[in-house]
Amino acid sequence: MDGVIRTRVGYTGGSRANPTYYSLGDNTESIQIEFDPTVISYDALLDKFWSNHDASRKSRVQYQSGIWYESEEQKKAIEKAVAYQSKLPRYNGRKIASHIAPLGDFYLAEDYHQKYLDRSMLKYPLY
Repeated sequence: MDGVIRTRVGYTGGSRANPTYYSLGDNTESIQIEFDPTVISYDALLDKFWSNHDASRKSRVQYQSGIWYESEEQKKAIEKAVAYQSKLPRYNGRKIASHIAPLGDFYLAEDYHQKYLDRSMLKYPLY
């Protein structure tokens, strides 16, 4: 995506320090996105987030849908997006289940998780 400078896979949202894939504790697998706001807006990134999965689907903590925000401005944008998404026919009255919380510590995932799709023989059509 134009404006996305870098993505990194990691873990966040939990109480366990330095989690690993096999020892996550209550952390969630996540993606850290570094972007240039003069090229792509936070709202455009949120649109991509919503369009790539069913945000009403509940999942265990490791794989839960979630957005961790860094500022009150981001929090307000997320709240506005949730209100909008909730009214879309695709959710048919189902509640948005995505976890929304302030960003705490972000721990980088192991090297073999970074750029996984680029190295994988499997192809994922949504991404």
